Amino acid sequence: MVFVASDDGFTIQMENALVKKPWSDFLKWKEGKTLFVVYISDNMFQLVPKRFFSLPEDVTSFRNLLNAKVAAR
Repeated sequence: MVFVASDDGFTIQMENALVKKPWSDFLKWKEGKTLFVVYISDNMFQLVPKRFFSLPEDVTSFRNLLNAKVAAR
């Protein structure tokens, strides 16, 4: 699985699937000890495990991107 976050949104690529989501699709996000939960609606969400990131700085960068791009509504 490949996870790429950018200013436009994020992309998840798996063996048989490619998912592209713009930041505007997300309502809110939460952070736990081992993962981020990015909500599409109150009962639909995308889990982003922190183990996806190679460096602790990458986790911080993703958190900053979420703060900037996903407004709590």
